[in-house]
Amino acid sequence: MVQRSVSPEASTRTRPTTPTTGLLACGVVAGPLFLGVWLIQALTRDGFDLTYHPLSLLSLGGLGWIQITSFVVAGLLNVAFAAGLRRVLHTGRGGTWGPLLIALSGVGLVMAGVFTADPGAGFPPGAPIGAPTHISWHGVLHEVGFMVTSVSWIASCYVLARRFAEFAFTMALAVRLLRATARRLP
Repeated sequence: MVQRSVSPEASTRTRPTTPTTGLLACGVVAGPLFLGVWLIQALTRDGFDLTYHPLSLLSLGGLGWIQITSFVVAGLLNVAFAAGLRRVLHTGRGGTWGPLLIALSGVGLVMAGVFTADPGAGFPPGAPIGAPTHISWHGVLHEVGFMVTSVSWIASCYVLARRFAEFAFTMALAVRLLRATARRLP
């Protein structure tokens, strides 16, 4: 049996520590949790139409606290994920801006949760049909949170795509080599 000695620096570079793994798991949980809560509410709340109403309107009414909590928890999970991502990607292309943009996306989600949208489009039931005639200060801050989330998330996708483009090319090459090798086997 052959034993290899690995320096402590090498082992921490290749395998994330347990707290880092936990932070990265937050990113795995955030999206499905947010979408699951939204979908369950959208299908069960009276008067809500998936094809017409924006999901932010679910933060209004008696059960609005569920969507508010979903915004805030998903935002905090994104911020935690960004911290774990920064630990893993600390060097190289996208190691600073990728995590920073994902954290900013999380902050935007928290903003969208703390500052609720204005009633409109007939939701919650009894709200005026169509767009609100006046947008409140919390409605404006809700929209700012939405914009911060949207723009920073899209930008993070571009930044991280550049980081992992080389990895994707390497993986595609490895798959091609495996296919070519498999074809030559009897």
